[in-house]
Amino acid sequence: MNAQSILPGMAVFGSCGNLLGTVDHFEDDMIKLRRTGPGADGLHHFVPVDWIQRIDGEIHLNLDCNYARQEWETEVAARSD
Repeated sequence: MNAQSILPGMAVFGSCGNLLGTVDHFEDDMIKLRRTGPGADGLHHFVPVDWIQRIDGEIHLNLDCNYARQEWETEVAARSD
């Protein structure tokens, strides 16, 4: 995985095929997702790079969206701005 290939605006999909979000920016070993949509909670969410399965113009994770949302709560608490 080449971190330089992670660009703002790229779509991030779970292994379920559903859209998890879009990239705001890449920071250290985490992808910071944009706060968007009617259900946006006002917090930034972070996706660790070790969740990435592949990048092909889009980012595909190795876990489904529901699991990712459950797991990112600790990242929000630790890294929210």
